[in-house]
Amino acid sequence: MTLGLVGNKIAIKTQAQSIDHSCFSSVAEYTPIHKLNSIELLSFSNADGGFVIGGEYISVQLSTVTTPNRTNVEVYKVLNDISDDLVSDFNSIVASQYPNAIRLGNATAKYNCHSYAWYSQSSSNSYWMNYPSPYYEDNSYLEVSTPMQGDIICYFDDNGTSNNYADDSNLHSGIVVSYDSSISSNGVCGNSNQVVVKSKWGAYGLYQHRGDQCPYTSADYVKYYRRHYHSYEDHYCTGCNDYTTSHDYHDPYTWVDYNQHKATCGCGATTQQGHVVSSNAFSGGKRYATCLICGGLAERGFVQLNASSAEVQYVTDNGSYILPNGVIVLVDEDIELYLNSTLEFHKKDSQLLIE
Repeated sequence: MTLGLVGNKIAIKTQAQSIDHSCFSSVAEYTPIHKLNSIELLSFSNADGGFVIGGEYISVQLSTVTTPNRTNVEVYKVLNDISDDLVSDFNSIVASQYPNAIRLGNATAKYNCHSYAWYSQSSSNSYWMNYPSPYYEDNSYLEVSTPMQGDIICYFDDNGTSNNYADDSNLHSGIVVSYDSSISSNGVCGNSNQVVVKSKWGAYGLYQHRGDQCPYTSADYVKYYRRHYHSYEDHYCTGCNDYTTSHDYHDPYTWVDYNQHKATCGCGATTQQGHVVSSNAFSGGKRYATCLICGGLAERGFVQLNASSAEVQYVTDNGSYILPNGVIVLVDEDIELYLNSTLEFHKKDSQLLIE
């Protein structure tokens, strides 16, 4: 009894033989052991929370992970793995049938393609994910037309509604390693031959391969997704049009005093913020420096404090800090992070984070 891949699911092949390409792409050759909600999932061998791979029983527990935008995603926590003998068998099968694929990790039932691409690339990942759609339905990721390194590629089938992709199934996910637009598309899963991909093949290993040279080429087309970070302007994200009640304070900035300036939201609301200066600006004992945001003068104070001073409570890992008067002092490594709104300050000897 050997394992076959049916999309991103697991099924047991009833006749023991080597797996050829058709075994990876043809559902008809397999008999699913169990269906949940009429959709083939982990091919449970019974209802007590497990499935069988190559005659070996794998225990699982229903669990949940979250997308970057905190939408719940149903997963199965895998509690044990396949034997060393089965690992060796699976590695050998793929080496024989896909000689151009580079094995980056041994066969394992601990995680599958979707879990690897969307949730975690860690070798300690122990979750099997059947449906990654919440990641691209809640705008954690947005579809892009031209892929780049680090994007996620998904292989979709066409369920008969060519003008409506909502019912199409995501058979497989992987991570784009490289993209070469100079290569002519060969029509296999769209332009999948133009990308090199890292992906996990069911309970088989983790492989680096050309996009059209994998067990999932029965798919009709591919899509690419990129991590989306909200950038709000006047309460709406410029990338996905998501609305937030939080104000997006920006220019025009107005100098208030030596400690603060005023920032304005597109809706008209204002707030006062501490000045931001470079850590080099106070060299030589200077008391004043130019704010990087509003251009006005910022005061360091009479006492020459630094990141290690007891009076300073909030710092970054790189050594930036916030003075007691609210002025933010940035080391060079943190300036771009601050301007991109991704810099985090933490309280000394604490896990409290301040963005």
